[in-house]
Amino acid sequence: MNNIGFLEIVILIALIMYIYLFLKEFNRQEYLGRLILQVPRDFNTRASIFFWSLLGCFWIFLLISRLVNLSRYADMNPTMNLMIPVLWILLCIYRILQHINDKEIRENGITIIQGGIVYWKDIIDYRWLKDEKLEIVFQQNFRFALNKKVTKIWTINSEDKENIDMIFHRYLDIGK
Repeated sequence: MNNIGFLEIVILIALIMYIYLFLKEFNRQEYLGRLILQVPRDFNTRASIFFWSLLGCFWIFLLISRLVNLSRYADMNPTMNLMIPVLWILLCIYRILQHINDKEIRENGITIIQGGIVYWKDIIDYRWLKDEKLEIVFQQNFRFALNKKVTKIWTINSEDKENIDMIFHRYLDIGK
């Protein structure tokens, strides 16, 4: 460990960042508010969870094989040997958690996978499309966002439609 290079510093920073994101993900209720409704997962969400699970299993298998054959990799840098698979495993677990917690309606806003949370004040409009699809239009608050207005479409169960209307009427100042 005498030669700490740029790659080791980058990996250490990435590990610290993922630990922070995990802690933030597990304390969601503190900053997002109480969970009001979880929208059912669609095919794309389930497929993404499956993909990240398979990728995570690959990296777990690689990490276990390197731990079992540690003497074979003795001349290799421990960062390259062990920390890169650990970093990828953490990335896979974090992405799976993001997909599991996607499409939640909470007290402080709604959660989306690309931007975290969209606060109620940023939601411009919502409307119902055919086939029980909910279209939500919101404004991004990023400085360098190419498109300030973003539209997301969620597929909703028909029995949740009235409940979602009540939630949106309670939290939004939109006259529907």
